[in-house]
Amino acid sequence: WHCHGIETVETLLEAYDAFQKMKGGRPHLRLDAAETLKAVPGLSAEGLVGSVAFDEWVTEAVGLVEANLGSALRHGAEVRCGAPATGLLVSEGRVAGVLTESGPIGARVVINASGPWVARTAKWAGASIGVTLRKGSHLVYDRRLFPIGLIMQAPAAITPQGGDRVVFVIPLAGRTHVGPTDLPGPPDPDDTVSDPDEASWILDSVRPYFAKFPADYHRVMVGSRPILDAGGDEKLLSRGFEVFDHEARDGVAGLVTVGGGKMSDFRLMAEAATDLVCRKLGVDAPCRTHLETLSGQPVA
Repeated sequence: WHCHGIETVETLLEAYDAFQKMKGGRPHLRLDAAETLKAVPGLSAEGLVGSVAFDEWVTEAVGLVEANLGSALRHGAEVRCGAPATGLLVSEGRVAGVLTESGPIGARVVINASGPWVARTAKWAGASIGVTLRKGSHLVYDRRLFPIGLIMQAPAAITPQGGDRVVFVIPLAGRTHVGPTDLPGPPDPDDTVSDPDEASWILDSVRPYFAKFPADYHRVMVGSRPILDAGGDEKLLSRGFEVFDHEARDGVAGLVTVGGGKMSDFRLMAEAATDLVCRKLGVDAPCRTHLETLSGQPVA
């Protein structure tokens, strides 16, 4: 009953195979029903046609942040943890730094890369950015439920989010994350909370595949996706990003915002924002983002 069918899904992975060599991955595999049941213990055999499998990286979000901080330190940055921003320092009509709970930090240019909070941060300088926040929740199990990750279509009959939603079951460092939902979030990301209906929807989405899928999850993780407003149907909202030059756009010098985007393109976002800041500061140096890893090793 999958809305696309295995042939269409395999066509997608045939196109994706061209990118596997970029991450050391292998071409996809198509498995019949018996092979699929062997690979995924407990999967229901009723109506099972088969599956397609592919290599994909899993990201440890906290570790990724730490790796970025380590790279920044090695390149001469000063990192301040536990210093929440409370406003922008404005001097002679331009942004000249950031106000924090531990004191002001002066800067020739401030980059607003605050994710779901970009609109609030820009507002401190009198600028506005249209952002739609979408709430995503995951159920977190403190154990590994399956030997591989799974992507499954949520049955259209039970989902309020449209018939083409998928649910991921992702093993990660001894845990399993199941989700996400995709619902309108509150205007203030600090008010984002998950509700019991989301947990019920996630469990109801995976139970047609597993008659005994465990309901004893340990906690719920929820976050806000910052999606740039583009007008029109919410289903067509893009996960693309944009770099805003507030001097050219709003007459506010000294402030650059990078908004939207996804974790998968965060280095491209950083490159685009940094290139603009370098032009403003008169820095003429080649970008090295694509030439070395976060640990400083040359890209093979």
